Amino acid sequence: MHYNPLLRVQYSPIGDEPTNPKLDDGTPLMVRCRMATVLLLVLALYVIGIDSHRLMTNRVATGTPTSELQVRHEESEATKKRTKGQYIVILRHGEKPVDLELNSLSRRGWERSHWLVNWVQHTLPKHTRGSQVSTIMTSMPNVDGLHVRPVQTITPLSVALQMPIVVRPTAFSAANKARRILEEEEGIVLICWQHEDVREMMGYFGFQVPEWSDDDYETVYIIDWNGRRFKRIVEGYHPK
Repeated sequence: MHYNPLLRVQYSPIGDEPTNPKLDDGTPLMVRCRMATVLLLVLALYVIGIDSHRLMTNRVATGTPTSELQVRHEESEATKKRTKGQYIVILRHGEKPVDLELNSLSRRGWERSHWLVNWVQHTLPKHTRGSQVSTIMTSMPNVDGLHVRPVQTITPLSVALQMPIVVRPTAFSAANKARRILEEEEGIVLICWQHEDVREMMGYFGFQVPEWSDDDYETVYIIDWNGRRFKRIVEGYHPK
């Protein structure tokens, strides 16, 4: 038998590899490894159980929905409880290029994004009782570059107002995003979004709107929570 002082293992030199290795106390190494594996597995399950309990506890405490069904169940109550003075302004991102493989804005889309700076500062307050935008919000771009146009559209406005952009993960449903806006935001909230999600979001807010045409970049919806109403306006961008 040979003894390896570094590994603290005894083994019989048969060929080039140890066989039947044992620890100092005579316990076979394989038995000790299996015991360690079982202990690690039990510990992992314990930690997962704690995290799951904390997650469910936080959901109950904060009202975070555990399913889309619960989101829709809370819709009407969320809108009824909203009493703070607030406007929600929803607009679409700027124009897309002809080549849809390009995820960026087109030249005209970029021009619109810069034009929006003046429109938001001088025209929009006419529809919000003189109040200026207090929050700029959009969806988070995907890692593959999708959904980047809304961010590009409102970046010039963010720079001009020196206001950060609040992003929401694209994995959130439109109803989930709408619920969080009601719960967390105040003042004039400007949202630049994919137009496909707008109808669902407006439905959560309690309003029915017609289908948004794919070539319509002019429509803006303004929700007035004081008057419990909304209206549709157009940006009026006319490039030279």
